[in-house]
Amino acid sequence: MNLFIKGGAWCLEKVVDWFARIEMQLGGSPHSHMPIWVEGAPKYYGPQTDEKTREEIVKFCDKYITTRFPSLDEDAELHNKIKEVQTHSRNHSKSCLKCYKTLCRFGFPRPVSRRTFICEPIKVDNDDEKQCCKKIKEILTEINATMNTLEKEKMLSWSDFDNLLIKYNWTYEEYEYALRVVHTRTIIIHRREPNARWVNQYNEELLRAWDANMDIQFVLDPYACAKYLMSYTTKPEREMSLLLKATHKECHEGNMSVREEMKKLTGTFFNHRQVSVQEAICRATKMPLTYSSRGFVFVPAHSNSCKFLKPPNILKQTDPEDDNIYMSNLADKYFDRPADSEFDICMADFASEYEILSINKNTKNPKTPIKRLQTLNFTMKKRCNRNTIIRYPYFNKETDRENYFENLLCLYLPIRSRDDLKKPYELFYEIGEIFDTRQQCIRKVKDIVLENQKKI
Repeated sequence: MNLFIKGGAWCLEKVVDWFARIEMQLGGSPHSHMPIWVEGAPKYYGPQTDEKTREEIVKFCDKYITTRFPSLDEDAELHNKIKEVQTHSRNHSKSCLKCYKTLCRFGFPRPVSRRTFICEPIKVDNDDEKQCCKKIKEILTEINATMNTLEKEKMLSWSDFDNLLIKYNWTYEEYEYALRVVHTRTIIIHRREPNARWVNQYNEELLRAWDANMDIQFVLDPYACAKYLMSYTTKPEREMSLLLKATHKECHEGNMSVREEMKKLTGTFFNHRQVSVQEAICRATKMPLTYSSRGFVFVPAHSNSCKFLKPPNILKQTDPEDDNIYMSNLADKYFDRPADSEFDICMADFASEYEILSINKNTKNPKTPIKRLQTLNFTMKKRCNRNTIIRYPYFNKETDRENYFENLLCLYLPIRSRDDLKKPYELFYEIGEIFDTRQQCIRKVKDIVLENQKKI
């Protein structure tokens, strides 16, 4: 990964950010779910995307992603690698059919295509169009079934595919239209020859070096990608869930008390945890199961955020009447930042761009200047590489408006003290004005907040 994705070889162009979640398969082998952000990659903006951008996306995909399945004579090494690690099983696994019973949930065999294009679904409005779509789906099903039969006898070629289109009196353009009819969400259909219907898309340089399965996709829908990643990041252990469910049922039938049931559930959880050898080694050696190009930091922006008590040995030496019993958090350090004008920034920028260090830490040859906080025993320095991703308390805008707007103002409005905020917070956000020290003028609070929020 270091050589071929993050730098050096740059098989997928220059990668500027990445996140990886290592998951153990049912057989125990680890594999990675990893989005990467490529510098200069084109972006898809939905159906309104202009034609030039669409062409750039197609060109980008054709440059780094392929489905080519060369013959033994063309490239024996690549042919064998694809056959061994990059080809989906024609028999399908139990996992393939768990959603649709007879259809592979991974979409194999994949549609044949003479070119790479963005396949956007077509909306069906009336009964005539619905009937037409039904007929189109039946023909595509028949074409796939025929190709499945033919490939058992020989290696499929373009002539076989063209003969099927002639049989159903379709042009190639009508075939692409049919693909738009059967797909319910926007996807990229890659250029694919008839003999590569079972080949997963790959990067040739990576496959030769990695020698293991991969599935490379260009992200069209960032929300769908984030949802997919979260489903794997927070994926539950199904076997453990079934065991706990069975134990709960057993306790319920045995009329156990809540205390006895909790005790039995605890015993089940601690004594039935199953891990593979690979996962056990990862955990025993403290190998991380998530990797990221950026760090994460929690910002306790709200005034009612939780704080940690100071250590017992310090509290014992503290005057009982002294209410200074909590450790300082990030918000306290933000309000204690140097008075220089360069630090007239919002709390979100402070947390993202600056690193807090202990005053006792000896940093040799720092790349950025180290500044001391005004009263607390900490120093701060600007991060050298990437800014950190911030996390913060969540408040519902509809049901908890005052806390929502207080949190929003604390995060994105440059202030020196919480007293700088005026109640009610929603009204202050909507019509309030403050002096912007950076632009040396009076500005609306809402404009400053939205500007900083957009930047983050």
